[in-house]
Amino acid sequence: MNKKLLTIFLSIFLMTILSISCTNKDKTAPTNEGIEKFNGRNYKAEGTDDNFYLSVKDGEAITDFKNGSYPQHLKVSKKSSLIYSFSLGDGTVKGELKFNNDGSSVTVTYEKHDHTPSLIGHKYVCHQI
Repeated sequence: MNKKLLTIFLSIFLMTILSISCTNKDKTAPTNEGIEKFNGRNYKAEGTDDNFYLSVKDGEAITDFKNGSYPQHLKVSKKSSLIYSFSLGDGTVKGELKFNNDGSSVTVTYEKHDHTPSLIGHKYVCHQI
């Protein structure tokens, strides 16, 4: 009889522990640590004749040299909290975005640009507009 009671109590105890651990969901709020934290921001390079623009929308970066006439939608991946690498889907354009702490400016550096090789190594310092 004692062995049977011990088995029942042990079973109840294990079921209680399992049910508690299975229902203990993470209640912390998700942090917006990707480029999405800059969604809706638009930037323009100051002091250039190129009229270079950068927008962050729906978690992607969009660059344009004519403010709407030649947009390039770039895939973005996080390198650190303020630095992101980017590439064009076909791999012909690659580079890096470095945001300042408050996101009011970003430096765009091209590491590869098959369409316009003169942009390789060029840095655009863009300020939020």
